[in-house]
Formats: sequence, structure tokens, C-alpha cells
Amino acid sequence: MSTNFNLRLDEQLKAESFRVIEDFGLTPSQFMRLILKQVVDTGSLPLSFEKRQHTLSKKGKRLVRESIEDIEQGRITEYASLDAFMQAAAHEEA
Repeated sequence: MSTNFNLRLDEQLKAESFRVIEDFGLTPSQFMRLILKQVVDTGSLPLSFEKRQHTLSKKGKRLVRESIEDIEQGRITEYASLDAFMQAAAHEEA
């Protein structure tokens, strides 16, 4: 037998949370059933869900753009080997 459960929440919270839930391929109803089942099975509240990030942070994107620009502008020095790099680095320190 099924029963209904009504929940009152802010429209923005609903929209944003439903978008995340749907990104996981779940409907809000499926998500709530999973959460409630987890509560029953573990006797605890599951509050640590993470979504894997497949994108860079804003800082990461900025660093990649800057690196590409450095390469395109010829501001990157290439070395034939690690030894050549180490020699150049030692020379700069002196």
C-alpha cells in the first residue's frame, strides 16, 4: 500500500534541488524513497552525497586559459630532458 507525503519548501530550493536530483537520473519521488529506505536500513540520517565534478573550478579554468595563452605567446620554455631543465633551474638560482 502507498501513501502520500506533502512537503512545503521554497520555490528556488525546489527548482535547484530537483535539478541536482534529476542530474543523478532520479525523480524526486525515487530520491525520497531511497533516502527514507536508507534511514530505515541504517538507523541514521544520510547527509553526505557528492556529485563527481567533471569540470574545472573557475580558478582551474582561468589557469588553463592563462597556460594556453602563455604557450601561444611563446612564454613557455621547452627542455629536451629533465637534466636540461635542472641545469637551467640551477643556473637561474645562481
